[in-house]
Amino acid sequence: MRRLFMALSMVLALGLAQAIPAAAGNEWCSQDPVVQLLGSQFHVTTRVAAPASSVDSISYVVEVPANATDAVAHFSQGKRLPSTVSFEYTGAAYDGTSATFSVRVRVLVTAAAEADVLVEVSGRSVSRDTVPGQTGESISFELDVAAK
Repeated sequence: MRRLFMALSMVLALGLAQAIPAAAGNEWCSQDPVVQLLGSQFHVTTRVAAPASSVDSISYVVEVPANATDAVAHFSQGKRLPSTVSFEYTGAAYDGTSATFSVRVRVLVTAAAEADVLVEVSGRSVSRDTVPGQTGESISFELDVAAK
């Protein structure tokens, strides 16, 4: 049983290592705001294949339901990069009866040079998803958030 657990652990570790592309010699920096609204929360982690010193800013725009007046964001590990989070209350109002509500996220990373960007959404209220992009490009995606 112990050998089976060890073998499964190795397979899982190798799979996770392959899931995040890495470029030899590149330094990756990241930032991770936690978004809370309507009793639910999720993390948005942005990784940039560049030294932190070359990243000018990361801006997050989160379109939430029109009645999500409790929407807030904080940085769970503090802000290591110049980052902002703003909310647009332009989504369809949540009626309280659906199991989920929709949220749209846009991320823009500005940097001194072009670099790969990975935006990952995670948390108990959302399905885990990773969206690739580049610095200087708006990375946009929609997600369904489980209502609390």
